Amino acid sequence: MGETYPSDSELLNLVSDNETGVEYIETGKAPYYLEFRKLLYRLLLVAKRANDLRIFAEGGLNVGVCAGSYWDGGNLRSYNGSVGNALADDKANIYIYMDSDGALVTDEYTAFPPVTTNHVRLAQVTTSGGAVSAIVDLRGQHLLTAFGHPVGVDALVGVESSGVHGGALACKRLASVQLKDLVDGNTNNLFSVNSGDRVVRVEFLVKTAAGSACTVDIGFDVTADGSAADTDGWIAGADANSVGFYGSSDDSYDGVYVLGGKTAAAAGCVTITSSSDQSSSGFEGQVIMWYMPG
Repeated sequence: MGETYPSDSELLNLVSDNETGVEYIETGKAPYYLEFRKLLYRLLLVAKRANDLRIFAEGGLNVGVCAGSYWDGGNLRSYNGSVGNALADDKANIYIYMDSDGALVTDEYTAFPPVTTNHVRLAQVTTSGGAVSAIVDLRGQHLLTAFGHPVGVDALVGVESSGVHGGALACKRLASVQLKDLVDGNTNNLFSVNSGDRVVRVEFLVKTAAGSACTVDIGFDVTADGSAADTDGWIAGADANSVGFYGSSDDSYDGVYVLGGKTAAAAGCVTITSSSDQSSSGFEGQVIMWYMPG
């Protein structure tokens, strides 16, 4: 079912749109071509921001990228736009994105980087027979966020610190859809940290599928407070099973939780290590890091 319009009488009586300022052409207004140009002028002004970092076909296997800006954590990055970006032929999927250095990537054919790697997804492109056959615009993935904030984005929660940092307490959070891929029996990056970030608390709250269980360690891959990197420096042996949701503050929590804050001495990551692969076990839950930005 398509979206409905207002009634004919309502449409004919519309004068302008309050949110955008775009004016409707009155019935019988002359010269019509001038009124149409006015309408087009306002529409283009409204749509201009939607052009940021848009991927477009140039003919053949070349694509262009419109200029635009985006936030990378606390850094505002600008891209000047480019043309003549040649793509490989006969590729079902080409994943085009801006990497963590602000460079355009047009030669990735397997997948976008994992959510733990800072990047801005632009488009998924298909090529065939010497031409670009499809462009799927993916910039909208960076506009809306459900269940908290993605990796690398700080959520200021308005709790002021009286300590040495003197800034707002912030958090980073991963929910099931992202977290389960990181609980795969290996050591993976969980949250990024910058030099001087004071990690106050890490909360691990999970549940596995029936008949499945694992233990999880959470720690630093960088030196913190003069101590060497420690992969279980925050949570050691957290029990994840199907009985219920377990967190580091629960009485039923079986792991060892490290009290007190730790300050990262360099840029790096908080890591997570699991004893077995739970990425396809019906794993549910979340992990949250509370910290004060350095």
